[in-house]
Amino acid sequence: MADTMKMWQYANVDGNLEDTIHMGQILVRVLTVSINPVDYKLPESSMGSISYTVIAAAECAALPDGVDHEQAAAAATAATTALQSLLPGVVKPGATLEPGGCSHRLQKILIVDNVGNTSDLYDLSSTILKPGGTFAQVGIGATMNFKSIAMTMKRSLLTSVLMGGRKYYFVNAKNSTESLAQIAQWMAEGKAKAMIDGKFTFAEVPQAFRRLRKGHTRGKIAIRVAEL
Repeated sequence: MADTMKMWQYANVDGNLEDTIHMGQILVRVLTVSINPVDYKLPESSMGSISYTVIAAAECAALPDGVDHEQAAAAATAATTALQSLLPGVVKPGATLEPGGCSHRLQKILIVDNVGNTSDLYDLSSTILKPGGTFAQVGIGATMNFKSIAMTMKRSLLTSVLMGGRKYYFVNAKNSTESLAQIAQWMAEGKAKAMIDGKFTFAEVPQAFRRLRKGHTRGKIAIRVAEL
């Protein structure tokens, strides 16, 4: 491990990396990362574009042969969120999934809102969902502010009343070895592939965020931190 490393961050971080490693954690060398809107919506958080990082062993999985680092970085958060939004116990193996814009004539057991910019889909969901069905919300809109957070909390508390017993679930994706290993396996088998909108070097992190802030990316933005 090198004595020093380069890092982009919004706030100062005290202490040495080596002093933060505890039982159940591992030190990981970072080769490529991808960025998400939440990285600039929470400006006091560290961006994660660093040469080394410490993570819990229960929140990572080995990268299979044949899956490159850019694909893995681009898929990790997005694929984990997508997988966990198909709620276990709600969507059974072998179920048929339909993309947005499909016919509303057949009632559904699950609706997933990946954007959240408007309340249109939520307002219609009581007529689309079957009794006992679930409305899963992933995104909370273009801006993360008090209004959007309050709206999410209100839905969480009142949806069962407002939607006739139907359920509301905010998808707070969590890294887990199980989810990441499943995604990695699908990628190794060619069943899943990340779409990458743009690739940037470590020195180009500010440009990468400018690209992300425009809100028109088609896929993930990958940042190459280091080479093998």
